[in-house]
Amino acid sequence: MRYVAVCVCTFRRPSMLVKLLKGLLELNAPASARVTFLVVDNDPSASAKDVCVEYSKHLPLRYVHEPQPGLAQARNRAIQEIDADVEYIAFIDDDEVPESQWLHVLLETQRIFNADAVAGPVIAIIPQEDQAVQAIAPFFSRKRHTTGTVIKAFGAGNVLLRREVFQKVGLFDERYSRTGGEDTDFSTRCYLAGLKMIWADEAVIHEHMNNDRLTLRWLLRRAFRSGSIIARVERDLLPIFPAMPRRLANATSRITISSALLPAATIIDAALGTRYTTHALFSLARGAGMITGLLGARPLGYGVTK
Repeated sequence: MRYVAVCVCTFRRPSMLVKLLKGLLELNAPASARVTFLVVDNDPSASAKDVCVEYSKHLPLRYVHEPQPGLAQARNRAIQEIDADVEYIAFIDDDEVPESQWLHVLLETQRIFNADAVAGPVIAIIPQEDQAVQAIAPFFSRKRHTTGTVIKAFGAGNVLLRREVFQKVGLFDERYSRTGGEDTDFSTRCYLAGLKMIWADEAVIHEHMNNDRLTLRWLLRRAFRSGSIIARVERDLLPIFPAMPRRLANATSRITISSALLPAATIIDAALGTRYTTHALFSLARGAGMITGLLGARPLGYGVTK
């Protein structure tokens, strides 16, 4: 029997946490697996405690309070708190809800491919139907692959890991606590260590996007931040040559081409109702973020206060 711990890191989102825990109640786990659940509350005021106490009546759920701010700290606390005989660790975020076969697919994919890490898709749920939201909705989609595809990176919002992975590459880097990107850094270290990382396309999780995120401003902030994190991770982990010149060329070309196309894109969009302006702004923001990452700047992540 395989022993897996499903870990949730949460920060001041008790209503979303309730939706997630309801989804975890409906999981169809393999009969050959023993499953436990751990919630790490990263809010200094412990706002998730009451929710977890209630759901511990229905799930084999344990609540842990980690008051030191930072998602890397919360993830590391989860790893440190799970039972010593846990073989696999699954991470899911507090604004997500899994489909019922999620954990079953992750575990079966791990078994079939003997993988060190198995990642799956996170599908954004867009609640609004107005034209402005629909213009940016495609940019919330993330790349998917055929099940069994070997991948080079993964996010920690939907991943199953062998416990031994942390012995090989270490924990999440807490230098990313104020910016986010700890999972980008971690998965890059896994890739550089030669670990086997596999995609499971049927291990689906749904991410609920609140109204605050459904704006062009938020989308461009995310593009800038992701570009900065990618460049920073490469700067920290890869040789200066050829990684840095290649990333600089990528960033420069994005900025140059997007800036040149932006005036024409605005005119075309006004005439045809297309989305070229959003494409250009997104690419421009991502390129600008890459430049800041190469220079060592560290923009604050979402929900982080100074």
